[in-house]
Order: sequence, then C-alpha cells, then structure tokens
Amino acid sequence: MRKALIYLIYILPVLLVAKYPVLAGIGSTVSGGLKKTGIASGYGDKAPALENVAGKVIQTIIELTGIIFIVITVYAGVMYLTAFGDETKVKKAKTMLVQGVVGIVIIVSAYAISTFVLSQLGGAVA
Repeated sequence: MRKALIYLIYILPVLLVAKYPVLAGIGSTVSGGLKKTGIASGYGDKAPALENVAGKVIQTIIELTGIIFIVITVYAGVMYLTAFGDETKVKKAKTMLVQGVVGIVIIVSAYAISTFVLSQLGGAVA
C-alpha cells in the first residue's frame, strides 16, 4: 500500500502539469504571445467576461476536488483489497469507499448545476 501512495505522489504532479500548462511555466509565454497578437490585430486588450472568469474558477475547483475524491476511492479500494479479512479494516475501507463515491456524485452534480447556471447567465448577459 505504501508503494501505491508513493506512485500517487509522483503521478499527481505530472497530471496537474499536463492539465495546467501554466504550472510548467509555458502558459505565460503562450498567453503573452496571444495578447500581442490580439493588440496587433486591432482587438485590443479586453478583459474576459465575468461568466468566463467564474466558469474557469468553478471548473478548476471542481476538477481538483474530483481528483481528490477519485484518489480517496482508489485508496479505499486498495485498502479493502489488502485488509485480508480484518473486520475493522474492511469496515473502514467500505466507509471510505461510500464516502468517495458520494463525493464524486456531488462533484458531478455541482458541475452540471454550475454549467447550467453559467450558460443561462451568459445568455442573459449577451
């Protein structure tokens, strides 16, 4: 089990860098070049709309909490498999597994609700 946690510690930063290139240091270069191109083409340096900023913040929070609940679910599964019939470990693993699945369901529901609300907000503003 300890080996699985060590692998998780090494894999999680790789997944975050793959998802958010800003963490790797290339995001500022790309956005700087896009900003220069926008100004040169006459579109100017306009600030993003409120619903876009709110959507990005909500999306990031939901993704990070989703990753946390998936890790909890996987950890509970590993704990259940390595319990070797010990009732206290099995009970704890089942509890964590249920909590992880409930968390994932809540995160998916939050994503659906926020997507709906922000799409309605975008339609009302535009």
